[in-house]
Amino acid sequence: MRQKLLKQFILHYALVMGVALLGFAFMVLGFFYAHFYQPLLQTADIYELKGGINAITINTARFDEADDALKQKTSRPATSLDGLRSPF
Repeated sequence: MRQKLLKQFILHYALVMGVALLGFAFMVLGFFYAHFYQPLLQTADIYELKGGINAITINTARFDEADDALKQKTSRPATSLDGLRSPF
């Protein structure tokens, strides 16, 4: 009887330890994935994006010309307040 209980205890203990070790292994793998693998992927994406950016040169003279034309088109003429009568 004692031998049978000892075998059941060892089997139960081994099963519990196996599940605990398996859970710990999954936690360690999750940690490595979150803190090592994902940052490496993000770094690779950043380098890939940096390599794909084209340098765009802006013609500042034409930009200033277009900006001045837009300001002139949208601005109103200043009105003099000297000629207005007071309603009071």
